[in-house]
Amino acid sequence: MEREATAEARVDAYLAEVRAGLGGLPPAKAAEIVVELRSHIDERARREGTLTDEAVSAALRGLGPAAELAAQYAGEPAPQAPRPALGAGLLGLCGTVVASVLAASFVVAALAKPFVPDRAGLWRIAPDSYSLRLGFGGAVAPGSDALGWWFVPLGLGAGALLFVAGARLGGWSLRRLRLPAAGPLVLCELLAVLGIFLADEHGLVPFSKTPFLLLVGWGSLRLRRLSWRDVGLRAPASWPRTLLIGVVAGVVIQRLELWVMVPLLQRLTGELPDVSVLQPLVGNLKVLAVVLLLNWTLAAVGEEMVNRGYLMNRVAGLFGGGGLGWAVSLIAVNAVFGLGHAYQGLSGQVEAAVSGLLLGALYLACRRELWAPVLAHGVSNTIDLVMIFAGRYPGI
Repeated sequence: MEREATAEARVDAYLAEVRAGLGGLPPAKAAEIVVELRSHIDERARREGTLTDEAVSAALRGLGPAAELAAQYAGEPAPQAPRPALGAGLLGLCGTVVASVLAASFVVAALAKPFVPDRAGLWRIAPDSYSLRLGFGGAVAPGSDALGWWFVPLGLGAGALLFVAGARLGGWSLRRLRLPAAGPLVLCELLAVLGIFLADEHGLVPFSKTPFLLLVGWGSLRLRRLSWRDVGLRAPASWPRTLLIGVVAGVVIQRLELWVMVPLLQRLTGELPDVSVLQPLVGNLKVLAVVLLLNWTLAAVGEEMVNRGYLMNRVAGLFGGGGLGWAVSLIAVNAVFGLGHAYQGLSGQVEAAVSGLLLGALYLACRRELWAPVLAHGVSNTIDLVMIFAGRYPGI
C-alpha cells in the first residue's frame, strides 16, 4: 500500500504541474484535460490493481515533460529540446559494451588463475610473440607464463580501470541520447551478467548459468523495491486463456523451427544445430524424465524469468521504457540469448535467437505477463526432447 501511495503521489504532482500550465483555459476544460490524463496514466501504469514506481515512470516518460504537455493543450508552441546525438551516443554505448566485456574478461580470468594456472594469463610463445589468455580455454596454454601470479593483481586492476572507463563513457553516451541516467547499479548488473556468460562459455559455471542470472535479477529487483510479480510473474486474468495461448504458441514455435528454420539454416550454413549433448537421451526413458524436469524448471521458468522478465524490462527501462526502448530490448536481449547457445554451433545460435524473439514478442503481446511464454518455451522444448528420445530429431 505504501508503494502504491508513493506512485499515486507522483501522478498527482505531475498532473498538478500540468494543471498549473493550463491557466489560460476555462476551468471546466482544464479539469476535463486533467481527468483524461489521469485515466490515461492509470490505464498504462496500473498492473493487477496496483501501481508501481517503474510503471508510473514509464507512463510519465511516454507523455513527456508536464510543461510541454500543458503548452500543447493550451495551443502554445512547446519549447524545442535539442535533438539527441544518435550517432555519437550509439557509438559510445558500443564502446561501453566492449569495455564491459573486456573488464569482465580480465576479472574472471584473474579470479580463475589460482584454479587453472596453466590456462589463464599472459603467455610467451616465442621471443617476440605473446598470447593473452583471457578465455582460458580447454587446452593448456603453449609457451611459458610471462607474468605468473602477477597476472592476478594486474588483471583485477585492468578490469577495474576498464569498468570505470566504461561507466564514464556510458554516462556520456546516455546524455547524448537524452536517456535516463543509468547509474552505477545497471553497469554493475551488466558486468555481472557478462561475467556469468563468459564464465559459462568456458566451463567455469557449475551445471547452469540460469540460477546465477536469477540471483542477479532478484538482487536488482530488491534494490529497486520491485518483485518478480512486477515484471510479469503474476497470476493471469484468465488461466484457461493463458494455457491455450501458451500451448498453441509453443507448438507453432517448434514447428516453425523444425520445418522452416532448421532446413533454411542448414542450406545457408551447411550445418544443423549441434544437439549432440543430448545424444544420451535417445531411447533412455530415465534420462528423458530428468531432462524434462530440468526443461520445465531451469529452461521454461528460469530462462523466461531471466531473459524476458528481468533483462528485457531492464534494457527497455534504460532506453526510456517507450516503443524504442522495448524494440531495442527485444532485439538485444534475445540476440544475447542466442549467443548463449554457442555449444550448438552457428545454426543453433541463430535458431535460439529467433526463438527468443518469438517468445519476447509473445511476452509483449500478453501485456508482459510471463506465464504464456513459460508455457510456450516448455512445450516447444518438450516436443524437441520427445523427438530426440525417439531418434527423430534432425542431427540425431
